[in-house]
Formats: sequence, C-alpha cells, structure tokens
Amino acid sequence: MKPARRLLALFGILLLAALPLGIHSALYGSEGASNFASLWWGTLLAMLLLAALDAAWLYWRPSPRLERHLPGHLPQGRWSEVRLSLEHDYRLALPVEIFDHLPAGMDGEPLPVRLKLRPGEDAECGYRLCPLERGHFRFWRCEITLPSPLGLWQGRRRLELPGETRVYPDFTRLYQARLMALDTWLGRLGVHQLPRRGLGQSFHQLREFRDGDTLRQIDWKATARKHTPIVREYRDERDQQILFLLDCGRHMRSRDGELAHFDHALDACLLLAYVALRQGDAVGLATLASEQERYLAPAKGDVQLHALLNAVHDLQPTRRPADFAAAANLLLQRQRRRALVVILSNLRDEDDGELPAAVRRLARHHRVLVASLREEVLDRLSHAPVESHADALAYCGTIDYLNARDGLHRRLTTAGIPLLDARPAELGPELVGRYLAWKRAGVL
Repeated sequence: MKPARRLLALFGILLLAALPLGIHSALYGSEGASNFASLWWGTLLAMLLLAALDAAWLYWRPSPRLERHLPGHLPQGRWSEVRLSLEHDYRLALPVEIFDHLPAGMDGEPLPVRLKLRPGEDAECGYRLCPLERGHFRFWRCEITLPSPLGLWQGRRRLELPGETRVYPDFTRLYQARLMALDTWLGRLGVHQLPRRGLGQSFHQLREFRDGDTLRQIDWKATARKHTPIVREYRDERDQQILFLLDCGRHMRSRDGELAHFDHALDACLLLAYVALRQGDAVGLATLASEQERYLAPAKGDVQLHALLNAVHDLQPTRRPADFAAAANLLLQRQRRRALVVILSNLRDEDDGELPAAVRRLARHHRVLVASLREEVLDRLSHAPVESHADALAYCGTIDYLNARDGLHRRLTTAGIPLLDARPAELGPELVGRYLAWKRAGVL
C-alpha cells in the first residue's frame, strides 16, 4: 500500500498553510497565532484519522476475480493477444491497473493495463506479447492496483494466476500455404524448380504410343507382339525418406540479426519437412550435441508434421562440441533403409578432423547433403574498406578463417559429398530447391 497523489497533495497544501504560521511566529512570537495553530493541528489530526480509516477500508476490500485467457500455442517472433477478464462486486466505479508477470524470454506491450470497473459489470482488457524464444513457458501471477474508497491510498494485490503455453517456430506461413498452389507459394519464397531431366525410375505400365513420347520409351518386344508402337511408362519414386541431422552445439549459437543460426536451421528443417510430406515422402529428425537427445523416426502424413513440431519446439543450442562420428554411428544403427540425410550445421575449420570421415561413412548407406550456414558478418568484413590497423587485423583474420572453411568445403565436395553453403535467411528456400531438383531428376 502506498499513498496516492490525492493524499500527498492534501499534505502538501497543509504544509504550505503552515508557512505563514511559522513566519509569524519567527517575527512576532506566538501571540495571535494560537487559534490558527490549533486549527492547523486539528486539521492534521483529522486528515491522519481519515487516511487511517481509508487505509483500513482498502485493506479489507476484497480483490476482484481475475482470469487470464492465454493461447495454448504461440508462434515465435509474432505478436499474439492475451485477454484478461475481471469479475467484481464493487458498488462504485473504480479505476484499476493490472500488471501481468511475463516469463523470461517474452516481450510484451508496456504494462500495466488501465481500465475502469463499473458497478454490476464485468470488465475485460488485453495486451499483446511476443515470444522471443521457443519452449514451454509458465505464467504464475498478476498484480492489480486498487484505489481506496476516498482515493487516498493505492493497494497492490498479488494474485496467483498460473497458466502455461508452448512456443513453436513460426509456422504460420506454412499453414497459410494450404490456401494457395504449392508451386506459387514456393516461387514467392524464392524457390525455383528446375525442369525435369529424364524419366522416373519406377516402372508403371505399358501403353500405346502418344504424341510427345520419345523413341527411347518404346518397348520393342511389346511393339513386335502388338504390331503397334508400345511404350514403357515410368513414374517418379515417391516413397522416399528424409532424415534431418540437426547440430545443436556451440557452432549454432552464432547470430545474424534477431535469430540464432540454430533457429534458422530449425525453420529450414520445418520448411523442407512440409514440402517433403506434401510430396508423399517420410520425414524424421535426429539431434547431436543437444541437452537431451531427440530422435523421431521417419513417417508420413500431417500427423508427422505435428510430431516434428512437438519434438523441436523447446530445443535450444548448447555449448557442447558436435561429435559427428558418434552421431553417424548412432544414425546408421537406427536408420537401416536408404534415406536422404540432411546435416545442418555451421561448419568450421576445426571440424576437419572427424567430419569428412563421418560423412563418408554415412554416404555408403545413404544419400547425404551437408548444409552449412555462413555468417553474414564475415561477408561484410571481407568486403569492408581497410582504413586502420584494427580494420587490417579484422580483415586478415576474416580471410584466414574463410580460406580454412572453404578448404573443408572443397574436401567434402572432392569426396563426392553434396554441400550447400548458404546464408541463414536463404537456407530454407535453397534446401527446398535442391530437394525438388533431385526429386524431379529421380536421383533420390
């Protein structure tokens, strides 16, 4: 409980009124000022008694019943609305302030929220919040500020109001994509499908020759039997499996803008998973260097997309080094069927020891694609003008680092391992473009 502005103003007026009394006593003594002094002290005592009664009245005033309407799922980085409803039995209109305690990792509009409670009417208000991190968040309490009946005091009540929500990667744009053609949507993301080269690998049926068929499609034995051109029709093999191997180690803690490289890699996984599931393929995920190991076996359908979201929504990058050799051995034990293994990491020159051997071991049983995120700050430093000694040191260090990183990339490509080196914001569309190109070429 604290004094309101009205009480402070009344005491201020009373103190100002005491100034003439003090000046008169200093100049002429206490003669003629006794009546005014008695009136002043009486007013002060009355005001103190009135303030005490008003404070007691506020102390015994019941708190309103407060309820928070919080969505159970929130998208990361997007503003969402939280509603607060109040029920009360007050007979007078009261202005109140509500302050909701947000958990760490969430940003909100400026609080408190101010509203006026009217007699016999329930009230409702709201505010917006923006989750900055993914995971499971708990709300515990709210604070409400009530005025005293005479407005001399303000009391702050702490109300226990537990609630919880889960913050997922921003997947709204993918669900909105259901309303538009997939090709158009991918084009808006910057994904360009390459024209199909050759034919599918899975035999479908024999049929009569049509306009547009090529000579290489003709089945000469069937043509000789039927005495009419017969062609062999193929279709693309749709039943493929894609397994993401997501690095959760210290390399993925780098940031370009508001999001860490790990968040960009996670968004790219979800984007490619959505496209692959729409294509009829199975999608799964495994992690390395995470606090708790996550593994989701490849499966098909929209249910798998929800399972993938639930598996990764609370993943966070750690400070552990990535053990690619152990991850490759574990993946080979779990994934027997041939699949497309997409390794997402931020490759450094220090990975030159075990990474190439681990990738080659995986490539004997699976098709492997290594996706490496490139820091945009390195591109800026390598093209920045050198005007001082500090600039020269930064430039030389950047060039040495980039050369060592490029050397690792060359060794991987020389070993026949496909490599995708992309900026974080461009990783998702480039992954989808590579997947669709391989899909249409029948190399998966």
